Parts: sequence; structure tokens; C-alpha cells
Amino acid sequence: MKFDPERLNYWKCPDCLTTCTIKEKDCMIQGYFGIRPAETACACGGKMEHMGYVTQSKWFNKTEEKCACDERCTHAQGPSCDCKCNGANHGTGMTIEIITETGKIRIKEISPEAIRRAEEFRAAKAKMSDTFNHRFGELYEKKRQGIFIDGDEYWAWQRAIATYNRACFGKIHSRRMKKINDLTTLWRT
Repeated sequence: MKFDPERLNYWKCPDCLTTCTIKEKDCMIQGYFGIRPAETACACGGKMEHMGYVTQSKWFNKTEEKCACDERCTHAQGPSCDCKCNGANHGTGMTIEIITETGKIRIKEISPEAIRRAEEFRAAKAKMSDTFNHRFGELYEKKRQGIFIDGDEYWAWQRAIATYNRACFGKIHSRRMKKINDLTTLWRT
């Protein structure tokens, strides 16, 4: 995709859940391998996530690169190809740009409520992280030192990590706060 300094890009803060648009010249870096999102900070202090660019049709698009065919075919090491491309993409390593229209643009200014949500989320996440480390820190140290961990303990720890991540990446503030508070209470016992 060509660099367009005036094109708007859509961003979302995972902390306060606020969305906004920023001109490409202010948020993208043009480098040797194309353009990429720069690190962008939200007014609440969180790190913004790039969601795609805005088009004139009032829809924003998510752009990603994928293999032209199938990764097994596109990155193949041998001559045998039995997929839908009939050998056209075989072993080429080619990728194509996929642009997905994902919805109407909603531009919002950051509100004091969003800043409050972000601060509440970060405080609860830090508290949950401390509780998690208190509960599972010993297992982490054992694994880091190469000491054997019992299967039941290990899988309980892995389930806890997955649950921790699901709670942190929730997109609805009230639900993620409930999950975080429930996990903090559970891991204290």
C-alpha cells in the first residue's frame, strides 16, 4: 500500500477502550519494507492499537498480508502441488494484501470517563498481577530454573495464564473488571 500522508487511520486504546482517527503522516513510519504503525499513546496513558485505515466510503478497513494461496503451497520446499492454484504460487513466498471492510467510522474525543476507566483498569490489572505472581511465582521460578513441575500444578498454572490474558483483553469494561476482580479474589485464597 502506498503511503498517503492525509489518509486517516483508525486506532483503539485497550485500556480506556476509546477509538480515534489519526492522519497517516502523524502515526505511520515509512521504512524499507513499507509503512508500519508507529507507537502511539492515548491521552489516558495507554498504548493505542492500530485497527486499519479509513476510506472515502465512510467505512474503515483492516489491511493485512496473507499468503496468496496456502502457506504449505506458497512456502513449499518440494515440487508437488495439489492445491487450487495449480502451481501458480508454489514455492514463491508471495503474499497478497487483504483489505476487509469492518464497519462505519465513529470518531470520539476522549472523555474524563474514558480516562477514569483506563485508570481503574490499570489499577485492577496491577492488583491482579501481584496476586497472580504471589500465587504462581514459585512455579514460574521452578520452570525458569529447569526444575520439574508436577503435571497438575503445571496445567493449573497454564489455565491461570490463559484466564489472566482473557480477562485483560476484554473489550467491554464492566465485564473485564468483573473478571479481573473475580480472579484477584480467587487467587488470594
